[in-house]
Amino acid sequence: MRRLAVVVLLCIIVGMIAGMVPNASGQHVPEEAKQHILQGKNIIEQARGPLDYLKAQEEFEKAIGIAPEWPDAHYNLALISEELGQEIKAMKSYEKYLQLANTPADKNEVLADIERLKRARETKKKIGMPGVALTALKDGIYLRSFGRFSKLHQAGFNIGDKIVKVNERDAVGIKLEEFYRLLETSFDGQSLGETVQAHSRDKDSKKSVSISIIRGGSPKVIIAPHDAFKSIFFEIEDDEVEEEVIRSPRPVFVVFWADWCQRCGTYLAMLESQAEKHKDEAKFVSINATYNKKVAERFGIRQLPTVLYFKNGSQISAFRELSGDPIGELLATGSISGKGENKNHVAEDILKGLPGIQPSAARYQEKTGKEELGATLKAVPVLKDASREKLGMAVQREQGGFRIMRVLPGSLAERSGLKVGDKIVRINSKELGSFSELEFLNSLESEQNIILYIQRRGE
Repeated sequence: MRRLAVVVLLCIIVGMIAGMVPNASGQHVPEEAKQHILQGKNIIEQARGPLDYLKAQEEFEKAIGIAPEWPDAHYNLALISEELGQEIKAMKSYEKYLQLANTPADKNEVLADIERLKRARETKKKIGMPGVALTALKDGIYLRSFGRFSKLHQAGFNIGDKIVKVNERDAVGIKLEEFYRLLETSFDGQSLGETVQAHSRDKDSKKSVSISIIRGGSPKVIIAPHDAFKSIFFEIEDDEVEEEVIRSPRPVFVVFWADWCQRCGTYLAMLESQAEKHKDEAKFVSINATYNKKVAERFGIRQLPTVLYFKNGSQISAFRELSGDPIGELLATGSISGKGENKNHVAEDILKGLPGIQPSAARYQEKTGKEELGATLKAVPVLKDASREKLGMAVQREQGGFRIMRVLPGSLAERSGLKVGDKIVRINSKELGSFSELEFLNSLESEQNIILYIQRRGE
């Protein structure tokens, strides 16, 4: 019996070393589920950016779909969800792991992780950050997504920037919870004042935050307003809808958005400006539809961005157009008079008033899904200086491809000859007709040199 006990103990230790937590129920784990876990771990080990983390998360979720009672799958999903800033999903996965594993050796450690994530959730809720997607990588905090004309955009950040210091405090190798805490920590040291003076003489160090980033392999310091990451909106996840929306004693406005949605960034910035006038009358929350598919399906979200209005736990209205003051009208009367709810576009008169939007981009936004007459196919080679160099352009998903809505001055896209209005229909040999936005972005990043095949009007 003693020899048998030793053999069993050794098997358990070997299993834990291999990252395979034994199933407390003793059920057999299908080989297919194991392969998804292994594939997810391999993706993480070779990850070059946050899109790889999303792929790993998908692999872990596939494993859970095949073996829902396997503790190790839930544990791995918790780890990757935490790295992607999905605190609620990570907590639920940790709790499921503890339930299935019964009394694992790391129980106290996991319980401590859950408490830490609760604190992170409260800090993140206090900050807000709608439309801001972050990933904690080994070498810094990666800005995966944020809106055009948002506070971060106006402060000078670019998508793809990697944050390595906040107010001269190291942000390399830290978790998102620690990053949120850094944003909330005041720092009035003399060295920060000197940094502010050196980089931006017109800013007050007490009202600014010093962010050290890596952009294109080069270090840079951005002196941003102290509230650059803050908002009256705050992000929620699937499992928070009941508490934050349905059971809320206050009226609630919920905006659905996504990382890949180019229109969403502009829309969120405008929506926040309108919501600021009514912050004492209602609650404002945002939901990333990519990561929270259950709630998006629950409320029938088919287009992004979309705003839902709730009162006393019931959905009263939905809208997409921001002309006038739809928030004020809904709070006052419960309806939007003469505005036409559920519009399929952002009104052009709003776009005209925003800096950086070219008139042609507004026109193409109005013509989403329509082919341009006289367009011909043209091959545009794109030669990157670095494997992960960003093109520096905004696109809109259309039937058969992606329309270029904006090109940043001096960007790789501009240097390559891409123009606003071009429609990208192929990347190398890949036809884009059935591509999702995530697949399109991943294809842009996956190769050093690419050829984009575009349709350009008038050529």
